[in-house]
Order: sequence, then C-alpha cells, then structure tokens
Amino acid sequence: MPVVGIFKPSKNGGWDGRICTLSVNTRARFMPNDNRRTGNAPDFLITSAGCQIGAAWRRQSTRAGNKPFLAVQIDDPFHPGPILAALFPNDDETSANLVWNPKTDGVAHEH
Repeated sequence: MPVVGIFKPSKNGGWDGRICTLSVNTRARFMPNDNRRTGNAPDFLITSAGCQIGAAWRRQSTRAGNKPFLAVQIDDPFHPGPILAALFPNDDETSANLVWNPKTDGVAHEH
C-alpha cells in the first residue's frame, strides 16, 4: 500500500501533515470531532485550507498487536469515489503514515 501522507501530532489532539496523490497535494489536518451526536459519527474531521475534505474513525487492528489506527475517507472531486485509506501512528506516536490501497473493496484495510 502506498504512503500518501505523513502526519505529526497537533496540539489539539489531532494530526497535521500533507496528503500527496496524483491529483492531490495539500496540507491537511485531522481535527477531533467534538460534536459527535451518534455512535457512528466520525472521530475526526479532515480539513484542508479551511474546507472539510473527509473524516476518520478510530479502529483497532486485528493484526500487528491490536494497535489503534484511523479508518479514513477523503473526498476528491477528481477521483471516481472517496479515497479510502488508513492512518497508522508509529509506536511512539511522534508521526503517522497515511496509506492507501487502490484495490480496496470499500473498507480501509489494516496493514
């Protein structure tokens, strides 16, 4: 799975970094969603240049030691559907990689 972004923890409990694909090259921020009204509401809202471009949900890996990650959905007007990816923090949570599997079946996969 290609890495399409690298992120650092932000002061507000989210992540700041850059998303780079063939059609997107932008700074982005994962901001905690403080207005979750239902159980399936996203845990994070993803913004770029002040606009919401996606959302992310906390998940636990069933592989690799049951580690937490974020299942990510990003909307790109040049992509035929949402980009489904996953944000995997490194072990000490000083950075995280956003990975995308272009052959996804509609679910952000673990690695």
